[in-house]
Amino acid sequence: MSTPITLLSLNMHCGLHGSFAHDLILKRRPEIICLQEVQKPFAEQLTRELGYDFQFSLRAFNAPERAGAGIIEEGVMIAWHPSFTLIKSSIHAYQEEGGHVPLGLPTGPNDVQRTLLVAQFEHGGEVFRIGTTHFTWTPDGSASNLQRGDMQRMLHTLKQYHDEIGIVFCGDFNAPRGGEIFQMMSDIYVDNLPPQIETTLDQVQHRSPMNHRQHRAVDSIFSTKEYQVKNVEVVDGVSDHVALFAQVSKSVG
Repeated sequence: MSTPITLLSLNMHCGLHGSFAHDLILKRRPEIICLQEVQKPFAEQLTRELGYDFQFSLRAFNAPERAGAGIIEEGVMIAWHPSFTLIKSSIHAYQEEGGHVPLGLPTGPNDVQRTLLVAQFEHGGEVFRIGTTHFTWTPDGSASNLQRGDMQRMLHTLKQYHDEIGIVFCGDFNAPRGGEIFQMMSDIYVDNLPPQIETTLDQVQHRSPMNHRQHRAVDSIFSTKEYQVKNVEVVDGVSDHVALFAQVSKSVG
């Protein structure tokens, strides 16, 4: 029987709640860590403390946490326990503008590079493929033409991973479950967020009005038939989004 690995997915909100996430990760020590809106210095410090390695995909240059510290890199990352062997990794830009990173602070939430970061590992004699992304944003959760185009391109990219290894991909998809954009993914992949979870926006930390927070499950963990994703757990009080923990194993039979 396949031995499950532990996976964490979390939107870091550009380090605004970094100490909470830092403490949670060091306490739980998941084997695979997928972070979105993560500042590269945080990723470097965290993985040094854990003894992990990581891959990073630049999304934007963001304002520093401390005055005078200079502009720093922000993006998505995948980190892994040293018992995992990285086979290969890929960065796929899917946004309409072709993956341009502005030289300077982004002027809007979509003035960034949108990528799917994918890493393939060997662990315990099995091969796992994990991806993460931070998808295109709309202000009210409704679908936009920009999102439609970006989702079509992302789904086209994902087709190359419809093989005997398959893929588990997670992240902040900036589109609520039950809506058009989220449905484009769940029509093809298994949505492993428990159905009783109505929102993945933290009810205290998120800046949206309370009525918007309550019914927006915008984060999830999707998978192909080659995987089983079980015991998905939601942890709040970490960032403006909840943390998602899960156990991932290869399907048998």
